[in-house]
Amino acid sequence: NQELTFGVCGRLDMHTKGLDLLTDGFAAFVKQHDNAKLILIGDGQDREALQKRCADLGIMNKVQFLGSKFGQEKYEILATLDAFFHPSRNEGLPTAVLEAAALGVPCVVSHESNMRGYIRAHSSGIGLQENSAEKLTDSMVTIAQLKRNGEIARLQANCEIMIKKEFNWKIIAERLVGAYQKV
Repeated sequence: NQELTFGVCGRLDMHTKGLDLLTDGFAAFVKQHDNAKLILIGDGQDREALQKRCADLGIMNKVQFLGSKFGQEKYEILATLDAFFHPSRNEGLPTAVLEAAALGVPCVVSHESNMRGYIRAHSSGIGLQENSAEKLTDSMVTIAQLKRNGEIARLQANCEIMIKKEFNWKIIAERLVGAYQKV
């Protein structure tokens, strides 16, 4: 089994950010893939509850709580991930997903993250059909297979293409001007 590193970055709000689903999904995954780890970058009111949840699930030795990280330090950690997870139940535009994708890290996102359409359109990760622990486990299995088969490089390249095509400020400005000209 190859080592796998999954991660998340943001406020540690268990329900809103779907971290309960992620830890449950990861716990199921590591039963079959024991050399995986989950990195949580960020802090928040649910840090202690999440640590207790991980201990109760028996995965504390596989989960790293790094606290808040910023700038280059954060980017260096994100760049080490095999996949970035964003199983949020409620989101505007998740900057952390854009940062991970810009670094070439495939993203696994919920519909509620508002990124699923972009991720699917550009084959730059996995857009979850359903935001559940089971589907998160399935996505981890898929990422493991893609890494094992050497196919993850395609997703990594597609991440950068997605950012350049969809989240380029020049293109965004042109779309806005076009929208206002129609009014």
